Amino acid sequence: MCKTSTVPSIGPWYWLYLRPFWRLVAHPVNSEADNLDHPEFWRRLCVEIIAPHYSIKTPKKLEVLAQLCYAMPRGRCSKTLLRRGSGAQSFILCYGRDFPTGVTEESAKKALLKYFGLMAADRRGIVKMAFDEHERMLVDDCARIQEIIGAVPY
Repeated sequence: MCKTSTVPSIGPWYWLYLRPFWRLVAHPVNSEADNLDHPEFWRRLCVEIIAPHYSIKTPKKLEVLAQLCYAMPRGRCSKTLLRRGSGAQSFILCYGRDFPTGVTEESAKKALLKYFGLMAADRRGIVKMAFDEHERMLVDDCARIQEIIGAVPY
């Protein structure tokens, strides 16, 4: 489900607040065809982690929780071509600049490099962190999830 990759991978990731700690979860895959978008990753994997942690069992709360894919810090690892026609690739770790308290860009990058099997690529200088407005949390989703799981120390 949320495993560390040993080969360069792509895919979505989240920081989930599982009281009292934040936990990084990711879905590394090797091809774009296997890649999940954030709403699907949230529904299929994150809700399955959050719901039992907070003992959420009622269908109504589970349904609401499944819709809140913008309530936790998130991002995506993507591949890009270095030069047109070269076939050489680099990797971008996109994020919304809203890491959990105590998580820095540097510490997040270190963890993400491990999850997506990018340590060697980073040593070659072909991995970068990049802000992407699309990866930011949404205020309404943050408020709604706190109605279900309680206060979240964003």
